[in-house]
Amino acid sequence: MDSTSSEAIRGIRTVFEAVIADGLRRESVVGATDAEIDTALAAQGGSGAPSAVREVLRLVGRSPGLWLAGSGSRRADDDLRHEGERARDACHVAEPRHR
Repeated sequence: MDSTSSEAIRGIRTVFEAVIADGLRRESVVGATDAEIDTALAAQGGSGAPSAVREVLRLVGRSPGLWLAGSGSRRADDDLRHEGERARDACHVAEPRHR
Protein backbone atom coordinates (compact mmCIF):
# COMPACT_ATOMS: atom_id res chain seq x y z
CA MET A 1 0.00 0.00 0.00
CA ASP A 2 1.43 3.37 -0.97
CA SER A 3 1.39 6.52 1.16
CA THR A 4 -1.51 8.01 -0.82
CA SER A 5 -3.64 4.94 -0.11
CA SER A 6 -2.69 4.97 3.56
CA GLU A 7 -3.56 8.66 3.79
CA ALA A 8 -6.92 8.09 2.07
CA ILE A 9 -7.78 5.26 4.46
CA ARG A 10 -6.81 7.38 7.48
CA GLY A 11 -8.99 10.19 6.13
CA ILE A 12 -12.00 7.91 5.73
CA ARG A 13 -11.54 6.50 9.24
CA THR A 14 -11.16 10.02 10.68
CA VAL A 15 -14.43 11.13 9.10
CA PHE A 16 -16.19 7.95 10.23
CA GLU A 17 -14.98 8.35 13.82
CA ALA A 18 -16.05 12.02 13.80
CA VAL A 19 -19.54 11.01 12.70
CA ILE A 20 -19.64 8.38 15.46
CA ALA A 21 -18.52 11.02 17.97
CA ASP A 22 -21.33 13.28 16.72
CA GLY A 23 -23.96 10.63 17.46
CA LEU A 24 -24.17 7.95 14.77
CA ARG A 25 -24.40 4.66 16.60
CA ARG A 26 -21.54 2.39 15.52
CA GLU A 27 -23.87 -0.63 15.68
CA SER A 28 -26.27 1.03 13.24
CA VAL A 29 -23.91 0.32 10.33
CA VAL A 30 -22.31 -2.91 9.18
CA GLY A 31 -19.19 -3.12 7.07
CA ALA A 32 -18.44 -5.55 4.27
CA THR A 33 -15.53 -7.96 4.20
CA ASP A 34 -12.88 -7.73 1.50
CA ALA A 35 -14.28 -10.96 0.04
CA GLU A 36 -17.77 -9.42 -0.15
CA ILE A 37 -16.37 -6.29 -1.77
CA ASP A 38 -14.42 -8.34 -4.31
CA THR A 39 -17.52 -10.42 -5.08
CA ALA A 40 -19.67 -7.31 -5.60
CA LEU A 41 -17.06 -5.73 -7.86
CA ALA A 42 -16.64 -8.94 -9.87
CA ALA A 43 -20.42 -9.23 -10.26
CA GLN A 44 -20.35 -5.79 -11.87
CA GLY A 45 -17.43 -6.62 -14.12
CA GLY A 46 -14.91 -4.69 -12.02
CA SER A 47 -11.55 -5.92 -10.89
CA GLY A 48 -10.72 -3.41 -8.19
CA ALA A 49 -11.58 -0.21 -6.40
CA PRO A 50 -9.53 2.63 -4.94
CA SER A 51 -8.42 2.11 -1.35
CA ALA A 52 -10.68 4.91 -0.06
CA VAL A 53 -13.75 3.33 -1.65
CA ARG A 54 -12.80 -0.07 -0.22
CA GLU A 55 -12.42 1.49 3.23
CA VAL A 56 -15.88 3.07 3.07
CA LEU A 57 -17.29 -0.32 2.10
CA ARG A 58 -15.39 -1.98 4.95
CA LEU A 59 -17.09 0.43 7.34
CA VAL A 60 -20.64 0.66 5.93
CA GLY A 61 -20.82 -1.50 2.80
CA ARG A 62 -23.11 -4.23 4.09
CA SER A 63 -25.63 -2.03 5.85
CA PRO A 64 -25.03 1.72 5.74
CA GLY A 65 -27.89 2.70 8.04
CA LEU A 66 -28.20 6.48 8.08
CA TRP A 67 -24.74 6.87 6.52
CA LEU A 68 -26.34 6.68 3.08
CA ALA A 69 -29.71 8.33 3.49
CA GLY A 70 -32.54 6.52 1.80
CA SER A 71 -30.75 3.18 1.59
CA GLY A 72 -31.95 1.65 4.85
CA SER A 73 -34.95 -0.12 3.35
CA ARG A 74 -32.96 -2.22 0.89
CA ARG A 75 -31.50 -5.59 1.75
CA ALA A 76 -27.84 -5.52 2.79
CA ASP A 77 -26.80 -7.58 -0.25
CA ASP A 78 -28.46 -5.06 -2.53
CA ASP A 79 -26.69 -2.22 -0.73
CA LEU A 80 -23.35 -3.92 -1.25
CA ARG A 81 -24.12 -4.60 -4.91
CA HIS A 82 -25.12 -0.98 -5.46
CA GLU A 83 -21.97 0.23 -3.70
CA GLY A 84 -19.96 -1.97 -6.06
CA GLU A 85 -21.75 -0.40 -9.01
CA ARG A 86 -21.11 3.11 -7.72
CA ALA A 87 -17.46 2.33 -7.03
CA ARG A 88 -17.03 0.94 -10.53
CA ASP A 89 -18.79 3.85 -12.17
CA ALA A 90 -16.96 6.46 -10.12
CA CYS A 91 -13.55 4.99 -10.73
CA HIS A 92 -13.90 3.57 -14.22
CA VAL A 93 -12.21 0.35 -13.12
CA ALA A 94 -14.44 -2.04 -15.04
CA GLU A 95 -13.67 -3.48 -18.41
CA PRO A 96 -16.63 -4.03 -20.74
CA ARG A 97 -18.05 -7.50 -20.46
CA HIS A 98 -17.61 -9.64 -23.54
CA ARG A 99 -20.26 -12.23 -24.23
